Amino acid sequence: MKKITSIVVLTLIIMLSGCGNAEKGLQANIWNVVGSDGEAFTAEFGNNTATFKYADILSIGIEYEIEGNEITIIDEKQKVHTFIIEKNKNEYIFKADNDEAKEYFGDLTLSPKKN
Repeated sequence: MKKITSIVVLTLIIMLSGCGNAEKGLQANIWNVVGSDGEAFTAEFGNNTATFKYADILSIGIEYEIEGNEITIIDEKQKVHTFIIEKNKNEYIFKADNDEAKEYFGDLTLSPKKN
């Protein structure tokens, strides 16, 4: 019983630290974002908000929240988009997890922007 409890606690710690790492990782870079629909833009993540820039001409500020391996984005029209976050080396993959996200964004691949 003690071993099972230790394994459960260790698993929870790993899961919780993974959540914090994704958020910190997203906040540490400016990202090139490519949608599965071919649309491309950059994103910069702050504490609760992110800025999406299209061709350095149009900027849109959005709210986001990360819980576990899921990110919820609330767009400028107050529509809620949820994605499952997957980490692949230095990239993040956001898999659309609701109809709003699938229709508006599709899946998103984020890679660090090169200076």
